[in-house]
Amino acid sequence: MSENSDQRYRDLVRWAYLGEEFGAAFLADLIAADAHPDHRPDLLSLYQLEESTRRRLAGHLDLATVDTHRIRQRSAAYDFAQTIVGESWAGFMHETTRIAREALPQFEQLLALAPSEATVDMQVVFDHEHTLLAFAEHQLSGRGDGGILASHLHTYGAGVTGPGTA
Repeated sequence: MSENSDQRYRDLVRWAYLGEEFGAAFLADLIAADAHPDHRPDLLSLYQLEESTRRRLAGHLDLATVDTHRIRQRSAAYDFAQTIVGESWAGFMHETTRIAREALPQFEQLLALAPSEATVDMQVVFDHEHTLLAFAEHQLSGRGDGGILASHLHTYGAGVTGPGTA
């Protein structure tokens, strides 16, 4: 990998990690606020998806280099959660779909630039984003989630149960 590609890869890992940090914090805030009580199991599964992916990415970067950014992400996540609390579930799913679609090209690049020792983890990270998008699209179409989250979590999400747990 060239020096530029290596730096781009590191930048993408950092970007993805901070995105998952935001997602996990945002979902923890929604759960704590008892937002969308009819969809609490979905919120817990979405939290597990974000947190398991965040943990996977953590092994690919020096966390000390992102500490101040993590604090900013958590603050931004809280602010975003306050907005989403007032949204309908469909509004939340529309926003989720928009965010996932915008992020997919970066996740594709992350996978393409991954060194061989990181390919398996970056494939899981890439699959995570597709899972998130498919879940939101299923929700918007009225088809439930078709087991999309459960399947991904069963395969890749071991050890994460909910906010504040191992």
